Amino acid sequence: MQVATAWSLASAPGLVGGPRHRYHPSQSTHHAQHRHRYSTRVSSTGDGDEDDPIPLFVDYTQSRIPPNEPLLRSIDRVKNSLLEASNDTSAGGAINNDALLRRIVQKGISFQQANREKHRDDEYEMQRVPGCIATVLVRATLSRNIVTISGKSDALLSGGLIAIVADVLSGVDVTAHEILQLDANSLTSALGLKPILNTGRNDGVASMIRVIQDQIRSLLGDSSGNTIQPSSRDAIRNETSDKPTVAMLLSGGVDSSVALHLLLQQGYNVTAYYLRIWLEDELAHLGECPWEDDLHVCQEVCEHAGNVPLETVSLGKEYRDRVVQYTIEEAQQGRTPNPDIMCNSRVKFGCFLEYIDQSGMKFDHVASGHYARLEDEPRESSPGTTRAKRLFRAPDPVKDQSYFLCALTQKQLSKVLFPIGQYKKSEVRQLASEFNLPNRNRPDSQGLCFLGKVKFDEFLSSYLGSRPGDVVDAMNGEVIGKHNGLWYHTVGQRKGIGKVMFPLATAHGPWYVVAKDQSKDVVYVSNRYDEDDFAKARSEFEVEDVRWISNQHPAQAMSSDGKWEVVRFDMKIRHGPKIVQGSLQLKGDGSSGNVKLDLKDGGLAPGQYVVFYSQTSDEVLGAGVISEKHWASFLKEYKQMVGSEL
Repeated sequence: MQVATAWSLASAPGLVGGPRHRYHPSQSTHHAQHRHRYSTRVSSTGDGDEDDPIPLFVDYTQSRIPPNEPLLRSIDRVKNSLLEASNDTSAGGAINNDALLRRIVQKGISFQQANREKHRDDEYEMQRVPGCIATVLVRATLSRNIVTISGKSDALLSGGLIAIVADVLSGVDVTAHEILQLDANSLTSALGLKPILNTGRNDGVASMIRVIQDQIRSLLGDSSGNTIQPSSRDAIRNETSDKPTVAMLLSGGVDSSVALHLLLQQGYNVTAYYLRIWLEDELAHLGECPWEDDLHVCQEVCEHAGNVPLETVSLGKEYRDRVVQYTIEEAQQGRTPNPDIMCNSRVKFGCFLEYIDQSGMKFDHVASGHYARLEDEPRESSPGTTRAKRLFRAPDPVKDQSYFLCALTQKQLSKVLFPIGQYKKSEVRQLASEFNLPNRNRPDSQGLCFLGKVKFDEFLSSYLGSRPGDVVDAMNGEVIGKHNGLWYHTVGQRKGIGKVMFPLATAHGPWYVVAKDQSKDVVYVSNRYDEDDFAKARSEFEVEDVRWISNQHPAQAMSSDGKWEVVRFDMKIRHGPKIVQGSLQLKGDGSSGNVKLDLKDGGLAPGQYVVFYSQTSDEVLGAGVISEKHWASFLKEYKQMVGSEL
């Protein structure tokens, strides 16, 4: 991209982004005679041709701003620093887009580092910029008509754009009044950045400047300008205060979009929230974020639904702390994590609920597009008290997501709505067509909630790297391969295990992972996994961290004399339509117990969740986690069988 600029004076018929001043009708001719815009010509084609002039200022004073005024010089200085030749430039001297994006990101990192201590107190007075893809906070301070900008963002590229705006507006001798005359929509074009930024980020920079201009007006005591209006959420909630309010978690998929429309049909006052979560932000500086398409679709869905308010909330730090860290630690110990269960309990219905509470937003409910059903406990079961919530499977066995919701507490469930829980997927697709949703033909998302398009093994590799160890035949203790890390393998795995085994051994397959020994970095495999040798290891195990949806264990789990009884349940060992039958006998304080399945399972991996369902209904009663003691008993048994230390 090459950028050529030429400053010129152009008249403009209207006001875009500048301050509004009161004047009488008799003054209109006078103002029309002295209303001018300064503009810049920017070419992003690299051929030297100039596009139409881009208006920069609106001047409402008798005097004109000459082209060498401080703000113009500041824009030119910042533009030249961004586009200057370096090792990142092409043979023709033009910097490529990726290199320019990297410069912007680095500028933001340097800005944050330089201002972390200097503007620490500003954080409490920073104002959120509406309409930005990322969470962007800015604050303008004023001293002798000179403006200083501080700000922060949770996305790398947005942080760089804050730094650029601050650099331009805090330039030498740039005055507050000059900033107020800047057309907010023009800055990215004047800097040569508009072609490489998507629409959302160009609009975000404009919104950022408008917020700063509004803050400056407030500091100058001018209330006649374009003040920031209350958010559409607040306006709509004030107009419909008699309706129950819902914070709708909107992902851009068909399910949550249909859920939103159903809520509107049922008379709820809905505000949509798009949650931006970790890893997606880490890819933001590359210019093509996997979540930007989702957010754009959310905007279209909300507009189609009658301009339902939509807000973006970044929970990046919370994701790292509550989901990603858990996933890494579990995998490092050789266990099988379930980040989707943690995503729901700790983020979507965890820290998001905390966020809206701490923000002072009073919503009656939080809704999502999950396939699951909720019912109130019968009144006769809890007379005179708040009725507990009961969680049930959805009627669509393939799409049912009750497994992923098993860790929700009564406090969380009391706020939750699942508008599509009673429908099958085919019915939801039909509703999407009937509603004529803009995303009605969009395919379902795949993969883990926080990884986007990144493969799980790639994610593990980036954090845990490799830690080689032996692949051992569980039947005889023979080393038959070398693995790169316990975390790349899970019990029951067949696909891919041959890649880490010696060629002579692969000929005797198929091989399955049957256990892992984290203390010795050993992966145990067997080609007799379907035989009786593994019947017990595949059907009996211990569970820990057992919890019940109602906060109480089933009555039949304990006898009248206080002893734990064997209780039959339907169970899910993993997400999917498969239901297995078996029994659970709790022990000790009831937080652990022994499970016996009626039939062998494909792979019982420590760390994996087991969800317990009623055998007489679809109700989710509780859940537990497969204990590492399952491996301990397996290793002890087979150590005795092979007669050596495995």
